[in-house]
Amino acid sequence: MTKSIKAYQRSLILTLLLLVVSLGYVWHLAWKYFNIRMEARNVWSMMADYETTRHSISKWGPKEDAAYLDIYARLNAKCDNLSLNLIMEHEKRAIIADIISDLRVKTGKDLGSDPEPWIKMFANQAAKSN
Repeated sequence: MTKSIKAYQRSLILTLLLLVVSLGYVWHLAWKYFNIRMEARNVWSMMADYETTRHSISKWGPKEDAAYLDIYARLNAKCDNLSLNLIMEHEKRAIIADIISDLRVKTGKDLGSDPEPWIKMFANQAAKSN
């Protein structure tokens, strides 16, 4: 009789151990899914900001364009998800190119596709006007 009680105790301990491991794994998957959703939401928000900027560019002057160019050029958002990173980098390059294109039209100058000369030019103008 004591052998059967010990067998039941071992079975109960093994079952409880498996339950704890299963719950831990479920918690891990839930946390991972939550993080993926938050990253996707952040990327979606960033894309919405890019679209708002894209539609507002024509209303700004060159100084405002350069200020946004400075913000987007320095933006370094990284995700754990490689696909989301690729999307964000593509959109970042596109918005920078759009702002530089708008600056070319508004100023009649061509300082290239690198944002730094544009930012420096308008930072110097802002410093001179103060």
